[in-house]
Amino acid sequence: MAADMAVLSSSTDSASEAVLSGRALELARDGMEIIIADPGLAKNQALERSFGAGLGENFRGVFSRRIWLTPMDSLPPGLQRATVTVEWNEGADIIRLERYVKVP
Repeated sequence: MAADMAVLSSSTDSASEAVLSGRALELARDGMEIIIADPGLAKNQALERSFGAGLGENFRGVFSRRIWLTPMDSLPPGLQRATVTVEWNEGADIIRLERYVKVP
């Protein structure tokens, strides 16, 4: 019986982490869409925001998303690297997306 409970507990933890990872990826993709649509939003300062796990969801962590642009000397003028990071579990877990965007 104890072994069954250990497996059940492990499965529940894994499922919760999968949901958190999925939500973090969703927030990261959403952040990248924001910066692609309007790169001027993060031209002079990083955009930072915190999110809960979602309505009616009781998860341990809160997500923190940061979006910023980095000018790159080696790129043609007007191109910058857009970076989006989403952290949860008090910074223990992180997703990072990067791509180049044209900044007016």
